[in-house]
Order: sequence, then structure tokens, then C-alpha cells
Amino acid sequence: VTFIVDGQSQKIEVKSGEKVSVNTPQKDGFVFDGWYESDSFEGESVNLLTLKITENMIFYAKFNKITAITPINTVTEFLAMTDGNYSLESDLDFTGVKFESLGDRKNPFVGNLNANGHTVKNVEGVLSIFGVVSGTIENLNVEYNIERDNLSGTVYSGGIVGYLLGGKI
Repeated sequence: VTFIVDGQSQKIEVKSGEKVSVNTPQKDGFVFDGWYESDSFEGESVNLLTLKITENMIFYAKFNKITAITPINTVTEFLAMTDGNYSLESDLDFTGVKFESLGDRKNPFVGNLNANGHTVKNVEGVLSIFGVVSGTIENLNVEYNIERDNLSGTVYSGGIVGYLLGGKI
């Protein structure tokens, strides 16, 4: 498998039928927008968490220039984050708020969050604030209690991030 980032290639040997894992590329002033099978970035990005390699493949890294940073001031705004660039502007209190971790295997969180040292408090009912991340999360403090019974299957937990898919914390 070959990964191409800004004209530079990296080859990784993978056996047929296996999945491939690679770090999310970083580029100053840009946000990573996924791996594509075409250098024209047509169609959907490839989800490396679910893709099984069956032949020699080439993936191209797509980047978008960071043009705007969205300020986050409320729990609702925090939970609506997707693939943009965000700045947490104050501490947030999650008392009584039920939610699922942001990002999953099919749709990882690919955004960029600078929490500016602020704290997300009183988080309950989730093992991680972010489920699967291939973006960047920095300067975030978390205060929470986890009380989960009867966990089964594969469970990723990390407080802030359950599974880091080549992103950065």
C-alpha cells in the first residue's frame, strides 16, 4: 500500500485481507480531510478502519486550508462539532447531559479542537468524550465519573479519546 502526502510517498507492506494503519498526516495551516483513491479527491474518502486490503493500492492525502475557527461556548455547540476547526472559549458543565461519544469507526472525528486549557465537567455515561479521532485535540481538561456495568465486546476507553486513529492529542 502506498500513501502519498504532498507528492511524498510512503509504502507499507500489508498482507491481502488485512487492514492497514497509518498516522494521520499533519500540515501546518491545513486540516487533514481524509485518504482518497484518486489524486483528484473524487468520491468519498476511504475509511482505513474498515477497509481490507486485497491488492496493491495507492491513497492520496487531502488537506483543506484552515480558514475559520468556530468558537465553542455551549455544550450544544461542543456536541455538534464535526470536521471543522474549533476553539473552546469557556469551561462547559455536562451535568444531566446524555450523549454518545463524538466520532465512531464509520465517521471518526476529523476536526481540530484547541480547548485553550478549559475543562469539560461532570461528564457521565460515556467511556470517552471522543470515540474515534483522526483529527487534533489539544489543551482539554476533563472531569467525569464512569459507572458502566455489563460492558461486552471490544471497548475502547481513554477518558478524552477512546481510539486515536493517527490523530494528535
